[in-house]
Amino acid sequence: MNIDVSDDASTWTSVVTSWTVNTPDAWVEKTFSEVTGRYVRLYMINCSRPFCNIRDYSVQTRIVNPPAISVTPASLSFGNVNIGLSSYLDFTIQNTGGGTLSGSVTGLAAPFSCTSGCSYNLSGGASQTATIQFSPTSAGSFSDTADFSGGGGVSRVASGTGVTVVSTCQNHNVSGWAWAGAPQSVSPQKLGLGWASFSCKNLNTGANYGVDIEADGNLVGYAYYDMNDPNTGINEIGWIDFNPSLSGRPGAPNSTAKVDLDGNVCGSVGCVYGWARAVGYGDGWDGWIKLRKDSTDGGANYGVYIDTDDGEFHGWAWGGDVMGWISFNCDNQGTSCGVTNDHKVQTNFSFSSAPVVSDFRRDSTSYCTSIQKKGHIDFSWLYTGDNPQAEYKIDIAPNPGFGGGVIQEFTIAQSVAPGSRGTSGVDVVPLPTVGQKLRILMVFGRMIGLAP
Repeated sequence: MNIDVSDDASTWTSVVTSWTVNTPDAWVEKTFSEVTGRYVRLYMINCSRPFCNIRDYSVQTRIVNPPAISVTPASLSFGNVNIGLSSYLDFTIQNTGGGTLSGSVTGLAAPFSCTSGCSYNLSGGASQTATIQFSPTSAGSFSDTADFSGGGGVSRVASGTGVTVVSTCQNHNVSGWAWAGAPQSVSPQKLGLGWASFSCKNLNTGANYGVDIEADGNLVGYAYYDMNDPNTGINEIGWIDFNPSLSGRPGAPNSTAKVDLDGNVCGSVGCVYGWARAVGYGDGWDGWIKLRKDSTDGGANYGVYIDTDDGEFHGWAWGGDVMGWISFNCDNQGTSCGVTNDHKVQTNFSFSSAPVVSDFRRDSTSYCTSIQKKGHIDFSWLYTGDNPQAEYKIDIAPNPGFGGGVIQEFTIAQSVAPGSRGTSGVDVVPLPTVGQKLRILMVFGRMIGLAP
Protein backbone atom coordinates (compact mmCIF):
# COMPACT_ATOMS: atom_id res chain seq x y z
CA MET A 1 0.00 0.00 0.00
CA ASN A 2 1.11 3.58 -0.73
CA ILE A 3 0.05 6.75 1.07
CA ASP A 4 0.09 10.11 -0.70
CA VAL A 5 -0.54 13.62 0.63
CA SER A 6 -1.70 16.68 -1.29
CA ASP A 7 -2.63 20.24 -0.47
CA ASP A 8 -4.88 20.68 -3.52
CA ALA A 9 -5.92 17.12 -4.47
CA SER A 10 -4.08 17.63 -7.72
CA THR A 11 -0.37 17.35 -6.96
CA TRP A 12 0.46 14.43 -4.70
CA THR A 13 3.53 13.67 -2.61
CA SER A 14 4.22 10.08 -1.70
CA VAL A 15 5.00 9.75 2.01
CA VAL A 16 4.72 5.96 2.39
CA THR A 17 5.52 3.40 -0.30
CA SER A 18 5.26 -0.36 -0.40
CA TRP A 19 3.69 -0.65 3.03
CA THR A 20 2.69 -4.23 3.65
CA VAL A 21 -0.63 -4.71 5.48
CA ASN A 22 -1.54 -8.31 6.28
CA THR A 23 -3.79 -8.01 9.36
CA PRO A 24 -7.44 -8.42 8.43
CA ASP A 25 -10.35 -6.79 10.27
CA ALA A 26 -8.07 -4.52 12.31
CA TRP A 27 -6.91 -0.96 12.50
CA VAL A 28 -3.24 -0.41 11.65
CA GLU A 29 -1.09 2.68 12.12
CA LYS A 30 1.76 4.06 9.99
CA THR A 31 4.09 6.88 11.06
CA PHE A 32 5.85 9.09 8.52
CA SER A 33 7.83 12.34 8.50
CA GLU A 34 6.15 15.71 8.93
CA VAL A 35 4.49 16.95 5.73
CA THR A 36 2.02 19.72 4.83
CA GLY A 37 -1.29 18.77 3.15
CA ARG A 38 -5.10 18.67 3.41
CA TYR A 39 -5.78 15.44 1.49
CA VAL A 40 -4.63 11.89 2.08
CA ARG A 41 -5.14 8.98 -0.29
CA LEU A 42 -4.41 5.28 0.04
CA TYR A 43 -4.06 2.90 -2.84
CA MET A 44 -3.16 -0.73 -3.06
CA ILE A 45 -0.37 -2.25 -5.08
CA ASN A 46 0.55 -5.90 -5.59
CA CYS A 47 -2.63 -6.92 -3.80
CA SER A 48 -3.84 -10.50 -3.56
CA ARG A 49 -7.09 -11.88 -2.19
CA PRO A 50 -8.69 -11.73 0.30
CA PHE A 51 -7.08 -8.42 1.38
CA CYS A 52 -7.95 -6.46 -1.75
CA ASN A 53 -11.53 -6.15 -0.63
CA ILE A 54 -11.41 -3.19 1.75
CA ARG A 55 -14.98 -2.22 2.51
CA ASP A 56 -14.46 0.00 5.56
CA TYR A 57 -11.53 2.27 6.27
CA SER A 58 -10.81 5.49 8.11
CA VAL A 59 -7.83 7.84 8.01
CA GLN A 60 -6.67 9.73 11.07
CA THR A 61 -3.58 11.93 11.15
CA ARG A 62 -1.67 13.38 14.07
CA ILE A 63 1.71 15.02 14.60
CA VAL A 64 4.14 12.79 16.50
CA ASN A 65 6.78 14.96 18.28
CA PRO A 66 7.99 17.12 15.36
CA PRO A 67 11.51 18.63 15.34
CA ALA A 68 12.00 21.93 17.12
CA ILE A 69 14.99 24.28 16.98
CA SER A 70 16.78 25.96 19.86
CA VAL A 71 19.74 28.33 19.28
CA THR A 72 21.81 29.71 22.15
CA PRO A 73 22.96 32.25 23.18
CA ALA A 74 20.33 34.80 22.27
CA SER A 75 23.02 36.95 20.58
CA LEU A 76 26.77 37.17 20.02
CA SER A 77 28.83 40.22 20.96
CA PHE A 78 32.40 40.21 19.66
CA GLY A 79 33.34 43.46 21.40
CA ASN A 80 36.35 45.34 20.01
CA VAL A 81 38.37 43.56 17.32
CA ASN A 82 41.44 45.08 15.69
CA ILE A 83 41.05 45.95 12.01
CA GLY A 84 42.61 43.23 9.90
CA LEU A 85 42.23 40.54 12.56
CA SER A 86 39.44 38.01 13.19
CA SER A 87 37.48 36.81 16.18
CA TYR A 88 35.33 33.67 16.45
CA LEU A 89 32.27 32.86 18.60
CA ASP A 90 29.81 29.95 18.53
CA PHE A 91 26.05 29.47 18.45
CA THR A 92 24.79 26.11 19.72
CA ILE A 93 21.95 24.58 17.65
CA GLN A 94 19.82 21.83 19.24
CA ASN A 95 16.83 19.77 18.14
CA THR A 96 14.61 19.95 21.20
CA GLY A 97 11.83 17.95 19.49
CA GLY A 98 11.74 14.67 17.61
CA GLY A 99 12.31 13.54 14.08
CA THR A 100 15.19 15.14 12.22
CA LEU A 101 15.95 18.86 12.36
CA SER A 102 17.39 19.87 8.99
CA GLY A 103 18.46 23.39 8.14
CA SER A 104 21.25 25.88 7.56
CA VAL A 105 22.62 29.23 8.74
CA THR A 106 22.05 32.07 6.26
CA GLY A 107 21.70 35.83 6.15
CA LEU A 108 25.16 36.94 7.27
CA ALA A 109 27.23 39.36 5.21
CA ALA A 110 30.73 40.78 5.65
CA PRO A 111 32.32 41.44 8.06
CA PHE A 112 30.38 38.47 9.52
CA SER A 113 30.34 34.93 8.15
CA CYS A 114 29.56 31.38 9.21
CA THR A 115 32.75 29.32 8.96
CA SER A 116 31.77 25.87 10.25
CA GLY A 117 28.68 23.97 11.33
CA CYS A 118 26.62 26.05 8.93
CA SER A 119 24.26 23.21 7.92
CA TYR A 120 22.78 20.57 10.18
CA ASN A 121 20.74 17.37 10.34
CA LEU A 122 20.04 16.70 13.99
CA SER A 123 18.05 13.88 15.52
CA GLY A 124 15.95 14.51 18.62
CA GLY A 125 18.09 15.92 21.47
CA ALA A 126 21.24 16.25 19.33
CA SER A 127 23.17 19.52 19.02
CA GLN A 128 26.10 21.11 17.20
CA THR A 129 27.91 24.44 17.10
CA ALA A 130 27.95 26.96 14.28
CA THR A 131 31.06 29.17 14.32
CA ILE A 132 30.59 32.82 13.40
CA GLN A 133 33.59 34.89 12.29
CA PHE A 134 33.91 38.67 12.69
CA SER A 135 36.67 40.21 10.52
CA PRO A 136 36.40 44.01 10.41
CA THR A 137 38.26 45.82 7.63
CA SER A 138 37.31 49.30 8.82
CA ALA A 139 36.58 51.07 12.08
CA GLY A 140 33.01 51.24 13.37
CA SER A 141 30.16 49.23 14.85
CA PHE A 142 28.63 46.34 12.91
CA SER A 143 25.67 44.00 13.41
CA ASP A 144 23.87 41.40 11.31
CA THR A 145 21.25 38.69 11.69
CA ALA A 146 21.88 34.97 11.33
CA ASP A 147 18.84 32.99 10.24
CA PHE A 148 18.50 29.33 11.34
CA SER A 149 16.02 27.31 9.29
CA GLY A 150 14.09 24.15 10.21
CA GLY A 151 11.92 23.35 13.22
CA GLY A 152 10.08 26.64 12.93
CA GLY A 153 13.27 28.66 12.40
CA VAL A 154 14.85 31.35 14.59
CA SER A 155 17.07 34.39 14.08
CA ARG A 156 19.98 35.60 16.16
CA VAL A 157 21.96 38.87 16.08
CA ALA A 158 25.78 39.11 15.92
CA SER A 159 27.51 42.42 16.67
CA GLY A 160 31.03 43.77 17.00
CA THR A 161 33.21 46.85 16.65
CA GLY A 162 36.22 47.28 14.40
CA VAL A 163 38.93 49.34 16.07
CA THR A 164 42.21 50.80 14.89
CA VAL A 165 45.18 48.89 16.25
CA VAL A 166 46.86 50.67 19.14
CA SER A 167 50.18 48.92 19.49
CA THR A 168 52.55 49.27 22.43
CA CYS A 169 55.10 47.14 20.59
CA GLN A 170 58.70 48.34 20.92
CA ASN A 171 61.89 47.45 19.09
CA HIS A 172 63.91 44.44 20.25
CA ASN A 173 67.26 43.35 18.87
CA VAL A 174 66.05 39.77 18.29
CA SER A 175 63.15 39.06 15.92
CA GLY A 176 61.69 36.40 13.65
CA TRP A 177 60.15 32.97 14.12
CA ALA A 178 61.19 29.54 15.37
CA TRP A 179 59.32 26.31 14.64
CA ALA A 180 58.66 23.59 17.22
CA GLY A 181 57.74 20.04 16.27
CA ALA A 182 57.37 17.40 18.96
CA PRO A 183 57.46 13.74 17.84
CA GLN A 184 53.88 12.59 17.32
CA SER A 185 54.55 9.17 18.88
CA VAL A 186 55.34 10.58 22.32
CA SER A 187 52.59 10.38 24.93
CA PRO A 188 51.39 12.37 26.74
CA GLN A 189 52.04 15.28 24.40
CA LYS A 190 50.86 18.76 25.33
CA LEU A 191 51.61 21.05 22.41
CA GLY A 192 53.03 19.51 19.28
CA LEU A 193 53.60 21.69 16.23
CA GLY A 194 53.60 25.45 16.02
CA TRP A 195 55.32 28.81 15.81
CA ALA A 196 57.26 30.83 18.37
CA SER A 197 57.53 34.57 17.74
CA PHE A 198 60.59 36.36 19.14
CA SER A 199 59.29 39.92 18.75
CA CYS A 200 55.98 41.75 18.60
CA LYS A 201 57.48 43.54 15.58
CA ASN A 202 56.93 40.36 13.57
CA LEU A 203 53.31 41.47 13.16
CA ASN A 204 53.70 44.99 14.59
CA THR A 205 50.49 44.63 16.55
CA GLY A 206 49.40 44.12 20.12
CA ALA A 207 51.24 44.24 23.40
CA ASN A 208 54.98 44.71 23.77
CA TYR A 209 57.04 41.53 23.99
CA GLY A 210 60.33 40.31 22.60
CA VAL A 211 63.81 38.94 23.23
CA ASP A 212 67.04 40.95 23.47
CA ILE A 213 70.75 40.21 23.65
CA GLU A 214 72.27 42.41 26.34
CA ALA A 215 75.78 43.85 26.25
CA ASP A 216 77.08 41.03 28.47
CA GLY A 217 75.53 38.35 26.24
CA ASN A 218 72.49 37.57 28.38
CA LEU A 219 69.35 36.65 26.42
CA VAL A 220 66.38 38.24 28.19
CA GLY A 221 62.69 38.71 27.55
CA TYR A 222 59.89 36.51 26.25
CA ALA A 223 58.94 34.76 23.01
CA TYR A 224 55.28 34.01 22.29
CA TYR A 225 54.15 30.59 21.10
CA ASP A 226 50.92 29.45 19.47
CA MET A 227 50.94 25.69 19.03
CA ASN A 228 48.43 22.96 18.23
CA ASP A 229 47.82 20.04 20.58
CA PRO A 230 47.37 17.01 18.30
CA ASN A 231 45.51 15.18 21.07
CA THR A 232 42.71 17.76 21.26
CA GLY A 233 43.08 19.85 18.11
CA ILE A 234 43.12 22.95 20.35
CA ASN A 235 45.67 25.72 19.93
CA GLU A 236 47.52 26.54 23.14
CA ILE A 237 49.33 29.82 23.62
CA GLY A 238 51.92 30.97 26.11
CA TRP A 239 55.32 32.53 26.72
CA ILE A 240 58.93 31.33 26.71
CA ASP A 241 61.07 33.04 29.35
CA PHE A 242 64.74 33.37 28.40
CA ASN A 243 65.81 34.48 31.88
CA PRO A 244 63.99 32.00 34.15
CA SER A 245 64.77 30.98 37.70
CA LEU A 246 67.10 27.99 37.47
CA SER A 247 65.54 26.23 40.43
CA GLY A 248 64.55 22.71 39.43
CA ARG A 249 66.44 22.69 36.15
CA PRO A 250 66.98 19.10 34.96
CA GLY A 251 70.77 19.32 34.53
CA ALA A 252 73.79 21.34 33.46
CA PRO A 253 74.61 24.07 32.75
CA ASN A 254 73.80 26.35 35.66
CA SER A 255 72.99 29.23 33.35
CA THR A 256 70.05 31.02 31.83
CA ALA A 257 70.14 31.65 28.08
CA LYS A 258 73.33 33.41 26.98
CA VAL A 259 75.34 34.23 23.86
CA ASP A 260 79.09 33.55 23.99
CA LEU A 261 80.60 36.93 23.07
CA ASP A 262 84.29 36.05 23.34
CA GLY A 263 84.45 32.33 22.54
CA ASN A 264 85.43 31.28 26.06
CA VAL A 265 82.44 28.98 26.61
CA CYS A 266 81.86 27.27 23.28
CA GLY A 267 85.14 28.00 21.53
CA SER A 268 83.52 30.40 19.05
CA VAL A 269 81.79 33.76 19.27
CA GLY A 270 78.02 33.62 18.75
CA CYS A 271 77.14 30.22 20.19
CA VAL A 272 73.99 30.15 22.33
CA TYR A 273 73.76 28.05 25.49
CA GLY A 274 71.87 27.69 28.77
CA TRP A 275 68.20 27.28 29.63
CA ALA A 276 64.90 28.91 28.65
CA ARG A 277 61.54 27.85 30.03
CA ALA A 278 57.95 27.87 28.79
CA VAL A 279 55.86 29.72 31.37
CA GLY A 280 52.82 27.49 30.77
CA TYR A 281 54.48 24.30 32.01
CA GLY A 282 52.47 21.77 33.99
CA ASP A 283 50.45 18.58 33.53
CA GLY A 284 53.64 16.53 33.75
CA TRP A 285 55.71 18.88 31.58
CA ASP A 286 58.51 20.85 33.25
CA GLY A 287 58.74 23.43 30.46
CA TRP A 288 62.55 23.45 30.20
CA ILE A 289 64.15 24.24 26.85
CA LYS A 290 67.87 23.51 26.44
CA LEU A 291 69.69 25.65 23.90
CA ARG A 292 72.86 23.55 23.60
CA LYS A 293 73.89 20.03 24.48
CA ASP A 294 76.11 19.89 27.55
CA SER A 295 79.29 17.82 27.62
CA THR A 296 77.69 15.61 30.29
CA ASP A 297 74.61 14.83 28.13
CA GLY A 298 74.13 11.74 26.05
CA GLY A 299 72.34 11.48 22.75
CA ALA A 300 72.54 13.52 19.59
CA ASN A 301 74.65 16.64 19.39
CA TYR A 302 72.70 19.88 19.02
CA GLY A 303 72.90 23.58 19.72
CA VAL A 304 71.95 27.06 18.60
CA TYR A 305 74.46 29.54 17.23
CA ILE A 306 74.43 32.98 15.60
CA ASP A 307 76.24 33.84 12.39
CA THR A 308 77.99 37.03 13.53
CA ASP A 309 78.24 38.29 9.94
CA ASP A 310 74.50 38.47 9.19
CA GLY A 311 72.94 37.97 12.64
CA GLU A 312 70.93 34.87 11.69
CA PHE A 313 70.35 32.14 14.29
CA HIS A 314 70.91 28.54 13.19
CA GLY A 315 70.61 25.11 14.77
CA TRP A 316 68.25 23.37 17.15
CA ALA A 317 67.16 23.56 20.78
CA TRP A 318 65.48 20.71 22.65
CA GLY A 319 62.11 21.30 24.33
CA GLY A 320 61.57 17.79 25.65
CA ASP A 321 58.76 15.47 24.63
CA VAL A 322 56.32 18.38 24.51
CA MET A 323 57.86 20.91 22.13
CA GLY A 324 60.44 18.51 20.76
CA TRP A 325 63.12 19.93 18.47
CA ILE A 326 62.90 23.70 18.05
CA SER A 327 64.36 24.96 14.77
CA PHE A 328 65.80 28.48 14.67
CA ASN A 329 66.27 28.57 10.88
CA CYS A 330 64.53 26.87 7.98
CA ASP A 331 67.91 25.98 6.47
CA ASN A 332 68.47 23.48 9.31
CA GLN A 333 66.80 20.83 7.16
CA GLY A 334 69.58 21.16 4.60
CA THR A 335 67.24 22.47 1.90
CA SER A 336 66.54 25.93 0.64
CA CYS A 337 63.82 27.82 2.48
CA GLY A 338 60.50 28.14 0.70
CA VAL A 339 57.03 29.53 1.14
CA THR A 340 55.84 26.76 3.44
CA ASN A 341 58.96 26.49 5.60
CA ASP A 342 60.35 30.02 5.61
CA HIS A 343 61.33 30.79 9.20
CA LYS A 344 64.35 32.11 11.07
CA VAL A 345 65.35 34.03 14.18
CA GLN A 346 67.76 36.91 13.67
CA THR A 347 69.39 39.76 15.57
CA ASN A 348 70.86 43.17 14.85
CA PHE A 349 73.12 42.92 17.90
CA SER A 350 76.59 44.21 17.05
CA PHE A 351 79.31 41.58 17.40
CA SER A 352 82.30 43.95 17.46
CA SER A 353 85.68 42.64 16.41
CA ALA A 354 88.28 42.54 19.16
CA PRO A 355 90.02 45.94 19.53
CA VAL A 356 93.81 46.10 19.33
CA VAL A 357 96.45 48.39 20.83
CA SER A 358 99.75 48.45 18.97
CA ASP A 359 102.86 50.56 18.48
CA PHE A 360 103.02 51.51 22.15
CA ARG A 361 105.65 54.22 22.73
CA ARG A 362 107.12 55.62 25.95
CA ASP A 363 108.53 59.13 25.59
CA SER A 364 112.11 59.92 26.61
CA THR A 365 110.81 62.57 28.99
CA SER A 366 109.49 59.89 31.33
CA TYR A 367 111.23 59.76 34.69
CA CYS A 368 111.06 58.43 38.19
CA THR A 369 113.01 60.64 40.64
CA SER A 370 113.24 61.01 44.37
CA ILE A 371 113.96 64.69 43.99
CA GLN A 372 110.49 65.50 42.69
CA LYS A 373 108.97 62.68 44.80
CA LYS A 374 106.84 61.41 41.93
CA GLY A 375 106.96 59.23 38.84
CA HIS A 376 106.04 60.60 35.45
CA ILE A 377 105.45 58.86 32.14
CA ASP A 378 104.51 60.17 28.69
CA PHE A 379 103.26 57.58 26.23
CA SER A 380 101.23 57.03 23.07
CA TRP A 381 99.61 54.11 21.24
CA LEU A 382 97.76 53.18 18.05
CA TYR A 383 94.17 52.06 18.61
CA THR A 384 92.23 49.81 16.18
CA GLY A 385 88.66 48.62 16.75
CA ASP A 386 85.00 48.95 15.79
CA ASN A 387 84.11 51.33 18.60
CA PRO A 388 86.01 54.18 20.28
CA GLN A 389 88.32 53.42 23.19
CA ALA A 390 86.76 54.43 26.50
CA GLU A 391 89.60 54.50 29.07
CA TYR A 392 92.87 53.00 30.23
CA LYS A 393 94.29 51.90 33.57
CA ILE A 394 97.61 52.17 35.33
CA ASP A 395 98.65 49.46 37.83
CA ILE A 396 101.58 49.54 40.28
CA ALA A 397 102.85 46.17 41.50
CA PRO A 398 105.63 45.17 43.99
CA ASN A 399 107.67 43.29 41.37
CA PRO A 400 108.20 43.26 37.61
CA GLY A 401 106.20 40.03 37.14
CA PHE A 402 103.11 41.37 38.92
CA GLY A 403 103.00 38.05 40.73
CA GLY A 404 102.45 39.69 44.11
CA GLY A 405 99.29 41.48 43.11
CA VAL A 406 98.59 45.13 42.44
CA ILE A 407 99.38 47.80 45.03
CA GLN A 408 97.57 50.64 43.35
CA GLU A 409 95.30 50.97 40.30
CA PHE A 410 94.20 54.14 38.54
CA THR A 411 91.54 54.49 35.83
CA ILE A 412 91.81 57.36 33.37
CA ALA A 413 88.97 58.16 30.98
CA GLN A 414 90.19 58.89 27.48
CA SER A 415 88.36 58.46 24.20
CA VAL A 416 90.36 57.46 21.13
CA ALA A 417 88.75 57.07 17.73
CA PRO A 418 89.40 53.82 15.81
CA GLY A 419 92.56 54.09 13.70
CA SER A 420 93.92 57.02 15.72
CA ARG A 421 96.83 57.43 18.14
CA GLY A 422 96.16 58.12 21.76
CA THR A 423 98.62 60.22 23.81
CA SER A 424 98.81 60.78 27.52
CA GLY A 425 101.07 61.82 30.31
CA VAL A 426 100.54 60.90 33.94
CA ASP A 427 102.18 61.57 37.28
CA VAL A 428 102.33 58.77 39.84
CA VAL A 429 102.28 60.03 43.45
CA PRO A 430 103.64 58.88 45.80
CA LEU A 431 106.79 57.79 44.01
CA PRO A 432 106.95 54.01 43.41
CA THR A 433 109.70 52.35 45.41
CA VAL A 434 112.70 50.54 43.98
CA GLY A 435 111.73 47.28 42.29
CA GLN A 436 108.12 48.21 41.77
CA LYS A 437 106.70 48.00 38.25
CA LEU A 438 104.22 50.25 36.51
CA ARG A 439 101.75 48.69 34.03
CA ILE A 440 99.42 50.45 31.61
CA LEU A 441 96.17 48.73 30.58
CA MET A 442 94.16 49.88 27.57
CA VAL A 443 90.46 49.30 28.29
CA PHE A 444 87.81 49.40 25.57
CA GLY A 445 84.55 47.51 25.39
CA ARG A 446 85.19 44.02 26.81
CA MET A 447 88.85 43.78 25.82
CA ILE A 448 91.94 44.87 27.73
CA GLY A 449 95.29 45.36 26.01
CA LEU A 450 98.53 45.36 28.00
CA ALA A 451 101.26 47.84 27.27
CA PRO A 452 104.60 46.84 28.84
